[in-house]
Amino acid sequence: MKLQYIFGGAGSGKLEHCINEILLRQEEKYLPSVLIVPEQFTLQAERKIIERSKTKVLFNTYVLNFKRLAYRVFSELGISNKKPLEDIGQIMVLRKILYNLGKHETFNYFSEKSYANIGLLEKIGDILKEFSEFGVSVENLEEVLKNIDISKNENLLLKLNDLKEIYKAYKEFTQSDYITDEDILDILAQKINKSSIITKNTQVFIYGFESLNNQELNIIYKLFEKCEKINLYFTLNANISYFENIKPFDQYFYVKNTINRINDKIISRLGVSVEKVIYLPEDKRHIDNKELYFLEENFLKYNNKKFNDSVENINIRCCKNKYTEIEKVSNIILDLVKNKGYNFKDIVIILGDLSYQKSIKMIFNKYKIPYFLDDKKKITNHCLVELIMSSLDIIIYNFQYESVFRYLRTGIFDILNTYDITKENIDIIENYIIKYGIKGDKWKKDFEYGFYENSVYTYDCINNIRKSILKSISKLDIKKNKKYTVLDISKKILDFMVDINIEDAIKAIMDRDRDLFIKGVIKNAGIVDEHMQVFNSICEILQKFVDILGNEKMTLEEYSKILKAAFEKSTISIIPPTQDQILIGDFDRTKITDNKVLIAMGINEGNIPKYKEESPFISDNEKVYLLSNGIEMRATSISSMSTEMLNVYSLILKPKDKLYLTYCLSNLEGISKKPSIVVEKVKSIFPNLKEDIEESYIDLISCPEIVFDNIFKSFRHINSIDDNMKDIFTWFLNNKYFLEKIEHIKEGILKIETKDDDYIKKELLDKVYEENIIFSSVSKLEEFKKCPFSYFLKYTLNIKERDTNILDYLKLGNMYHSILEEFSNTILKDNINICNISEQEIYLLVGNIVDNICKSDDLISMFEASAKYKYYVSRIKKIVGMSANAIINQIKDGSFIPKYFEINFDNMDKKSKVYNSIKVNLKDSYEMILKGKIDRVDKLYIDDREYIKILDYKSSDKKLSIDKVYYGLQLQILMYLDTFIKIEESLLNKEILPAGAFYFQVKEDMLEGDYNQDKFQSKFDLKGIVAKDENVIKGFNKNEDNKKIKGVSSSEIISMEDFKNLLLLSNIVTKEIGNDIITGNIKVYPYKYKGDTGCEYCNYKDICNIEILNKKEKYNNLKEIQKDEIWDKIKEKIQKDEQ
Repeated sequence: MKLQYIFGGAGSGKLEHCINEILLRQEEKYLPSVLIVPEQFTLQAERKIIERSKTKVLFNTYVLNFKRLAYRVFSELGISNKKPLEDIGQIMVLRKILYNLGKHETFNYFSEKSYANIGLLEKIGDILKEFSEFGVSVENLEEVLKNIDISKNENLLLKLNDLKEIYKAYKEFTQSDYITDEDILDILAQKINKSSIITKNTQVFIYGFESLNNQELNIIYKLFEKCEKINLYFTLNANISYFENIKPFDQYFYVKNTINRINDKIISRLGVSVEKVIYLPEDKRHIDNKELYFLEENFLKYNNKKFNDSVENINIRCCKNKYTEIEKVSNIILDLVKNKGYNFKDIVIILGDLSYQKSIKMIFNKYKIPYFLDDKKKITNHCLVELIMSSLDIIIYNFQYESVFRYLRTGIFDILNTYDITKENIDIIENYIIKYGIKGDKWKKDFEYGFYENSVYTYDCINNIRKSILKSISKLDIKKNKKYTVLDISKKILDFMVDINIEDAIKAIMDRDRDLFIKGVIKNAGIVDEHMQVFNSICEILQKFVDILGNEKMTLEEYSKILKAAFEKSTISIIPPTQDQILIGDFDRTKITDNKVLIAMGINEGNIPKYKEESPFISDNEKVYLLSNGIEMRATSISSMSTEMLNVYSLILKPKDKLYLTYCLSNLEGISKKPSIVVEKVKSIFPNLKEDIEESYIDLISCPEIVFDNIFKSFRHINSIDDNMKDIFTWFLNNKYFLEKIEHIKEGILKIETKDDDYIKKELLDKVYEENIIFSSVSKLEEFKKCPFSYFLKYTLNIKERDTNILDYLKLGNMYHSILEEFSNTILKDNINICNISEQEIYLLVGNIVDNICKSDDLISMFEASAKYKYYVSRIKKIVGMSANAIINQIKDGSFIPKYFEINFDNMDKKSKVYNSIKVNLKDSYEMILKGKIDRVDKLYIDDREYIKILDYKSSDKKLSIDKVYYGLQLQILMYLDTFIKIEESLLNKEILPAGAFYFQVKEDMLEGDYNQDKFQSKFDLKGIVAKDENVIKGFNKNEDNKKIKGVSSSEIISMEDFKNLLLLSNIVTKEIGNDIITGNIKVYPYKYKGDTGCEYCNYKDICNIEILNKKEKYNNLKEIQKDEIWDKIKEKIQKDEQ
C-alpha cells in the first residue's frame, strides 16, 4: 500500500505526469491503471490518453468518475436491482415524510404544513445529501443532540432534532426499494473489495479534485486495501504533505484540509507508505508566454510583483451591457479564426454569469459561430412541459388569461393543427378575451358580448374557437379544490397527452428540426433527439409520482407544485462536440485541458468569485459548533469565498496563448455593475494593460451579416458618412452575396445624405390618398402638429393599442361624453323644460342613462367584472349628475338658448340639420374633407342680431390658448364655430356673430376636496374665449351686472374683430397643415412649447426612439409668444395669406 502526492500550480504539468505514468504502465509494463476524475472531465481525459497512446486505444486502463466506477462494479457483481431515486424522487419522498411526521405532531422547528413548501423540501434534501456525503448517521445526530446546551443553542437543538427525524424516516423509506446517488458511493465502498477491476497490481490515479468528501475518502480507504498504489494530484504550491493551522481565508483551504483528512483517517489507520511529495514548481504550459507565466506566479500572491512591459496576450474588454459584451466576444472569435489562424475548437468560453447562455445562443447563431454548451439542459422551457403545466394552471386558476394563452401559444397546436386551434384563431380569441375581460366560469358558457352590427367578431366564430379550446382539455376533468389520489391525477394527465396526440407532435417537431439541421439553420444535430428525451423524462416523472405517492390524496394545485419542481430538477443529456466548435462552460462545472485561447465573460463583482450565502438551516457558526462535536459538513461561506479564487486561478491559466477577460458596466435595466476583483487583480499585476472600450464598424467587419444589420440600425442615428463607413459600403456593393440587399443599402445611403426618409414617396402617397382626397378631422390635424410621425402611425397605418377591459381615462372620458350627449338628447326628445327641471330629476335621469350605457355590449363585461367597477358606476352617476346640474344652472342663469346638441359634420343632407363635412382646398389639386361633432350650440337673440356660442365637453383640464391656436395645436373648437356660423349664414341669409367657444370640464377630481357651494360650482366654470360685446356678456348672466361673467373662468375676453380674425386664422392654419400632410411629411419631430411636448401622452415612443436619435433638432421648438404681440402676429399671418 503506497501513496504518492503530486502537487503543482496551474500549468505545471500534473496532467501530463499522470498520463505519462498511465501510458508507461499500459505500453511498457502492461499493468492495469484506473484514472478517477470529476464527472464532467471523463471524456476529455479519455481522449487525451488515447491521443498520446502509441496504439490509440485504452488497454488495461479505465477512465472513470466515482459514480461510473460504482456502476462498473455493480454491473460486474450483479448488485442492486433497486430503483434509482434522483432529486425529483427525493422531493416526493420528503413530502410524504413531512406530511406523516407533521400529522403526528413530531415537529418542533418545522410546522405540520411544511410538507407543502416545495422550496423547503429542496433545502431539506440538500442537508440530507450533505449528511450522507460526510458520513453523518442518525446515531451521530442523536449523540450530538445529547450534548447541545439548550440555553445556548435552543434553535439548533430544535431544527437538528427535526432533521434527525426526517433523516431517519428518509433512510427507512429508501433502504428497501430505492437507491439514492449518495447510497451508490456507500455501497461501492462496501463492495469494491470483491471487484476484479481493482487488483493488487492496479495503480489508481485521482486527478482534478479540489477536495474529497467523506464518502469519497471511504472509497479511497477501501482502494488502499486492494490496489498497489494511489497517486493523488492537487493544485497546490507546496512540497509537504501535512499542514498545521489552516486558516479559513487560505485560498488552498479545501486542498490542505482534504490532504490532512487523508493523512488522519486513512494513512495512520492502514499504515500506508507515503512516498516523497513530487512537487512540480515550474509553469511549463506558459514557458514561452512571458505574460501568462508572470500571471501564474503572481495571481494568488497578496503582494504581487508588477509586469512593466507592454501586454499582448492578456486583454480586458469593458462593454455597456451583456449584449454588447457578447457581440464584442463574437467579433474577437471571428477575428481569431479568420485572421489569426485559430480553429473554433482552440477557443474556450467560461461564463461568470449563467444568464448569458440564452443571449449567447441567439447572437452566436446570428454570427454563425459553432458552439457546444457544457451544461445539463433543463426541460422546463420545452413546449411539451409548458403545455402540461399551463393546462393544469387553467384549471387551478380558473381560466386566467395568462394560463390560457401560455397553453395556446406553446406551438403544439400549430404543428398538429388539432381542434382547429390555429395561430389565426388564437389571435382572434385573444383580442376578444382582452377586450371583454373574459375569465373564470364565463369560458364555460357561450360568449355573448360584442356581436353587434359591424362588429369584427361573430358569434359562431368566437364560440367555435372557445369550444375547441375546452374540448382540448376535456380529459383533464379535475375539480380545482377536490382531493384526488396522485394515481388518478397522473392518469388524467396521460389521457390528456394521448388525446391531443403528443407523441405525434414530438415526432413532427423532430422532423422539422431535422430538416432545419440539414438546411444548416440548426447547427447541432443533437437538438433533434432532445425532444424525445423530454417526452421520455415526462413519462418517467409521472411514473415516479405513481410509484412514490400513488395513493396519497392531494389537490391539483399541490400536485402541480410538486410536478413543477420535478420538471425544474429534470435535465437531459447533450451530445458533446465532435467537430470544430467552441466550448462554452462555467467556473463551477467546466473542466478543460489544452486550449489556446480562453475568454472569461461576465467577470463582474458578485459573479466571480461567487459569494456563497450561508445555509438557510445551519449557519456558519452552527457548522463550527457541530464540527467541534464530530459532525463535519460542507465548508463555511467564508472558506468557500477564499477557495473560489483558486478555481478562478486554475481556469484562467488554462490557455497557452491568450486570455480575454470581459465584463459589463450595467445590467439591462441600466443599473451600474462593477468589475470583479479578478479584473482589478490582473490590472494590478499588469499596469500597462489597457482596457478596450471603444467599438466601431471596423470591429464588426469580421461578420458581414452583422455589419449589414448594424448599419441599418444606425441609419437614423448618424448625420454624415465617414471614410471607414464608405469603405464598408463599397465592400458590400461589390460582394455578390449581398446583391439582393444592395438596393436597400443604396437607399439607406441616399436617405442619410438627403434626409428623404422623413417623407413618403409620391407614388405611395397617391395610394394613401386616392383621388387626391384626404379624409380627416380637425383633432387629427392637431395630432399632426404635435408630431407628424405619430399622426402617420396612428391615422395612416392605423396602428392602435389593443383594446382592453380596463376602465382607463380614455374610456371614462368617452363615457362621460356619451352620458351627457344622451342627457341632452333626452331633454330635447321629451320636451323637458330646462327652467323647471329639478336637481333630483336631473340625478334620476342621469342615473338611468348611466345604467343603460353600462349595459351596452362594449361595457357590460367590464362593469360586471369586479366590485371595484360596480362601485365606479355609482361614482360616475354622481360626477355626471353634478356636471349635468351645473350645465342646467348655467343655462338658467343666462339668456343663451341651447339650440342643438351633437351637431355632426359628416356629409349629410342639410335638411336634416346634420351638416356637410368641412371642405378645404389644398395645393396640387388636393382636397381635404374634415368631419367632426359639436357637443352643444347655444344661441342668443338680440333684436335682429343672432349670436352663437359652442361648448365642447372634456374629461381633461383643458384651456383654450390663443398662442396654441396660432401654432395649430388647438383648432377644433374654433373651426367648428366658424363652420357652423358660415352654414347658418347661408341658410338664414344674414350675419351671425360669434359669442364664445368653451370647454366644459367633467372629470374625476370633481368629488375631491371639502364641500363649499361657491367653490364647488366654480369647478364647472366654462373655459374659453368670449366676444367683448355688451349683449354677449349680459347674456351669460341675465340677473347680474355686466362686469362679471358668471360661470366663465380662465377666459379671454376679446374684441369682435379679434374674434373674427381668430376664426380666420384657424382656417389658414388648417389649410397649412393639410398642405404639409400632402408632402408626405412623416418626420419624428414632436413640438416643444412652454415645457409641453408632443411626446407627453404619445403611445408610439417605443417605435420612434426619439431619446436616442442623434439629431441636432429632435424637437420642433416653438418660440414663445407674448400676450402683447399675439394679435399683431395673427394679423400679419392673415395679411400674408391674403397676398
